Amino acid sequence: MQELDGFLWTIKPRGLKPMAFLSKVKSALGVKKAGYVGALDPFAWGLMPVCIGRACRFSDFFLSLPKTYVCVVQFGLETDTWDITGNVINLSEHRPSVEALKECLDTLRGQVEYPIPPLSSKKVNGKRLYHLFYDGKPVTGLKGIAHVSKSLLLEVLESNEKGIEKATVLFEVSKGTYIRGLAKKIGDMLNVPCVVSELARVKIGHISISAGVPLQDVDPGKVISTDEALSFLPDIHVQGDVEKRLRQSGRVDYSMSVSSASSYYRIWGTHGFLGVGRISTGELVMERWW
Repeated sequence: MQELDGFLWTIKPRGLKPMAFLSKVKSALGVKKAGYVGALDPFAWGLMPVCIGRACRFSDFFLSLPKTYVCVVQFGLETDTWDITGNVINLSEHRPSVEALKECLDTLRGQVEYPIPPLSSKKVNGKRLYHLFYDGKPVTGLKGIAHVSKSLLLEVLESNEKGIEKATVLFEVSKGTYIRGLAKKIGDMLNVPCVVSELARVKIGHISISAGVPLQDVDPGKVISTDEALSFLPDIHVQGDVEKRLRQSGRVDYSMSVSSASSYYRIWGTHGFLGVGRISTGELVMERWW
């Protein structure tokens, strides 16, 4: 049954849990082995790539890519999940001005410390926070570090004489960033409760949502090869004795000039794609074999 290997830039619809989404994708493709790359909250939608078969061993290279999100933040209420789906635990009459929100977003760039949502996949003492949350033992006060490349106010959706009720914000962030945590930090900075009411992941690395495959359109013909999916990595070609030694030991002396000694590379041999490697102290070292 498992003859398909490759990668699919899928779009998870709103309201579907990640595992339920993956089950539907596997069924549509007729495969047993597949995994999603970077979970989205059930209420969120957008790009959630799927690796199939042998491509699963390369999933971590996609996880490291920056992610771009568009979210709607809503002011004046606080929930236990830090999004609109949770139980309301606090209400406020205060609202931020447009100028205050813009100034806040301007400061949320670079290395940003922010609170980790109690309903998240982060582990504490070997347990996921969401398990503790549903067991009635939510963990709060945890901090994380995110690299925020962009934080922009796109549109004010609702406002009144008090200030902004809802606004659309764009974030470009490093892997593992919780947008609900950034919204909570915005609220803390503005002294106004703030939650995420809508969330979409619109870009992963160089792939935008326009290239994504909706769930209803998933079929084997949409799957691309792993080497094509890894096209954001630069290439290194080996042949002859260099390729032979690399195949034998997984590493070989390599002194040729490359674009960056700290990045990963697609490695190509005489007969095609070999896998992903890196340059380390004058050697080409294979990280993942195809």
